[in-house]
Amino acid sequence: MVKYISFLALSILFLVFSSTPASAHEEHVHQDAKYTVTTEQEPLSPFVGEKVTVTFIVKDKEDKPAKELVGNLLIKKITAKQYTNKTSEQQEEVIFTQPAKTGDDGMVSFSYTFTNEGLYDAEFLWGSDPETDSAGKQIFAREPSSYFLPQELMKRVWLFIGIALTGIVIGSVGTFILLTAKLHKRK
Repeated sequence: MVKYISFLALSILFLVFSSTPASAHEEHVHQDAKYTVTTEQEPLSPFVGEKVTVTFIVKDKEDKPAKELVGNLLIKKITAKQYTNKTSEQQEEVIFTQPAKTGDDGMVSFSYTFTNEGLYDAEFLWGSDPETDSAGKQIFAREPSSYFLPQELMKRVWLFIGIALTGIVIGSVGTFILLTAKLHKRK
């Protein structure tokens, strides 16, 4: 019995300490008259407080990297109000902006840590017309909703260790009482 309990405790500790945050990667392609832009994001579904890296890969129509394309990187927070008459109103607020220029490989990237849950739009604007000279990607930053996600396990590792140790102690004491009562009967 003690072997099984210690195996269970070791298994829990192994799961807690061996889990690494899942990284995901997604690409979106935006095409206009001059450029094709591929947008990558990692992690794919970020949590609040987790650093997100967004990369824009800009190529011209001949599939060559767009070198030294000057623009701005920005993040907009998107809020929507829904009304009972089925109309909605969307508002955007710029919360981050940074001047940027593509490298020789046509890539430009930035990292950002979201502090609040919500829907955001990460964009790279390089020309005078935001409708045609830009590419973007929507990101949903979310609060963790499960105690068993790697990010939450690392925050609550003390809780799982405490439960495992309590189980070991209770199992050991229970086993001792049962064995003592069976092997040494009262006279």
